[in-house]
Amino acid sequence: MISYAHTTALLSGWPEKSFRCCCRMKTTNIVLRSRLARRIFILFIICAIAPMTIFALISFMQVNRQIEANIKENLRSQASSLGTLIIDRIVLVDMEMEMLVKNLDEDFSLQWDIDERSRNESLHRHYLWLSLVSKDGKPVRELLGQNPGLPRLDKDQMEDVLSGQTLLFTEPDENMPVPVYVCKRALIPGGSSFILLARIRPEYLIGLNRAEIELEKVKICIVEGNRVLYSSLPPEYHDNLLNSMPSGPIGSGIFDWSHGGLTFMAGSSQVFIKTRYSGPTCTIILSMPKEYIMGPMALYRNTYVLVFFIAVLIVMLLSINQIRKSLIPLDRLQKGTGNISRGNFSSRVAIKSNDEFGMLAESFNTMAERLDHQFKTLKTMAGIDRAILSVLDTEKIVDTVLSRASDVLPCDCVCTCLFDRKTDTRWDCYTKDINHPGKKIARTMELTGGELAQLYQNRNHMIVNHDQALPVYLDDMAAQSMSSFLVMPIIIGERISAIIALGNTALQHYSKDVLLQARQIVDRIAVALSNTNLMEDLNMLNWGTLQTLARVVDAKSHWTAGHSERVADIAVKIGIAMGLSVREAETLKKTGLLHDIGKIATPRALLDKPGRLTNEEFGIIQEHPGNGARILEPITPYREIIPGVLQHHERFDGKGYPDGISGREIALHARILAVADTFDAMISNRPYREGMRFASVVRTIKQEAGHQFDPEVVDAFLSIINEEALVEVCA
Repeated sequence: MISYAHTTALLSGWPEKSFRCCCRMKTTNIVLRSRLARRIFILFIICAIAPMTIFALISFMQVNRQIEANIKENLRSQASSLGTLIIDRIVLVDMEMEMLVKNLDEDFSLQWDIDERSRNESLHRHYLWLSLVSKDGKPVRELLGQNPGLPRLDKDQMEDVLSGQTLLFTEPDENMPVPVYVCKRALIPGGSSFILLARIRPEYLIGLNRAEIELEKVKICIVEGNRVLYSSLPPEYHDNLLNSMPSGPIGSGIFDWSHGGLTFMAGSSQVFIKTRYSGPTCTIILSMPKEYIMGPMALYRNTYVLVFFIAVLIVMLLSINQIRKSLIPLDRLQKGTGNISRGNFSSRVAIKSNDEFGMLAESFNTMAERLDHQFKTLKTMAGIDRAILSVLDTEKIVDTVLSRASDVLPCDCVCTCLFDRKTDTRWDCYTKDINHPGKKIARTMELTGGELAQLYQNRNHMIVNHDQALPVYLDDMAAQSMSSFLVMPIIIGERISAIIALGNTALQHYSKDVLLQARQIVDRIAVALSNTNLMEDLNMLNWGTLQTLARVVDAKSHWTAGHSERVADIAVKIGIAMGLSVREAETLKKTGLLHDIGKIATPRALLDKPGRLTNEEFGIIQEHPGNGARILEPITPYREIIPGVLQHHERFDGKGYPDGISGREIALHARILAVADTFDAMISNRPYREGMRFASVVRTIKQEAGHQFDPEVVDAFLSIINEEALVEVCA
């Protein structure tokens, strides 16, 4: 099969315009790169080559077979004709010898002047020599040529000759050709009988001279039994020829034989001499080399190859052109679908054709456009989802809705109204300020019963136009020239908790897809607001629980009433001064509220004892940090406050309890609580002493910096000191 590179080379001599039309670089790339293109290309080639090849093979085989049959039949026919010719020549020889016999005189001379010196050209063409022989085989006289030696006739042959028959016979001889003799009885006037013996020229019998035989492509071979009498073939060919002859008696036939890499086709025919003369039965074999016979077939083959390659070239050009027309659009569609699969939904395909490819490209571009719009919408909605569902801050949710709703929904302005759960009647309304990007219009309002009833009746959505009575929550959008409104209530627990309204400056027709997308976004906002409300409720419950636990601990003694809450407030102030984050400050406040929770297990008598505690009693008091840590350990959300509860009585110099750790081994919250707890304990009244003066407490804390307290915490404490504020807090 011709390769594409060969095709390109063949085309190099074509006009540039034709070459450019059929073998563009892009088409080449497609044929080499695309499996479909290669498959179509190969299919075109196969469809062209296969029938041509099959037809050529069948034709070649049939023609070859017919030529062989014709040649073999011709050889057989020529062999038969040659046999007839030989019989005719033998008849002429017989007639000629009959004339010679009649012209012999008594002195054994021919009556006309024929001798060796003046040879008769006719006799010399027929005979090698001619002699008169006695009945016992002795020479009597040489009539023509010189007899090198007379053959001996056996008894049967002699009887045949003397009976008047013309005898033909051969005599074994190592030389080629084998001598062929003819004998005829000669009656000399006077009653004497002699034998006229002649050796016939082989060339005369076959009708060709030696030069013609050498030039003849058809090789002649005369066979008697297994002996070659005459052959124009070299002697070394004879054995293969004899071995290839059909076995058994044959009249005429055809066969193949070979020698030395050459194959011959042969036709044979028998010469039945005995029908008229006494003599052997010979077979004439005509052979012709196949390569000579197949010469015309070689020309046919070469012509076919040329036609074949021209046809393949034309088919390739047509197939490449068709591939270009078919696969360039497919290649563009493939690239377009690949771009879409990689997320490039803005990809478009440019195909200008009036067939199915053009229709497919148009459908593809329509699909890509819709996908682009839908995925942009989904991406924006996903961003809105992340923005509103990832935060638990109502204000951030409102800002997200106002700023991004117009990205996916056809609206010029957005309004969000939230029900105030604290007042149970008030609504907080936030409207996008289209004249000041990034800002919103906020106000508080109350909805009438009719407006609420209208929302309950249209739970999914409600479309309001400017020529209708507008609800109060649409006033701010109407003031910004909005004419058409899409209102969607958010109902949580069978109560309207929020209202989302979209406004457009022109009358807007909202399709089903737009209404569905708007409802989906509103449902997500509902989930976010529900989560926010839930987290606010949980947070309030959490702080209420903490405060309750703190008050339960402080309630064991009226001397410590409010102690935990005051310590928590002071600790938060110190922590903020030290740069704690909001989350860390909340954790610190939780730790302050529960820092003495371990005192639940401390006997009340020890807490209210007016006198000094014994060592044993003080040891019981020292157990409350560890008891507090064990109480909080099962509560997973409170595990982060355990270090502060456990270590708030550790000293910076390592002399505290319960573990005696020091320095920054002590948790930061515990170091802050140590200062806040000591301050509130010293400034408050106790059963065993009066509360100390503010200045004395501050002085004591400053003195203990680096000993009992962390110096950095003391510095932060001193930076927030305000006697009046702290006295008020600790009152």
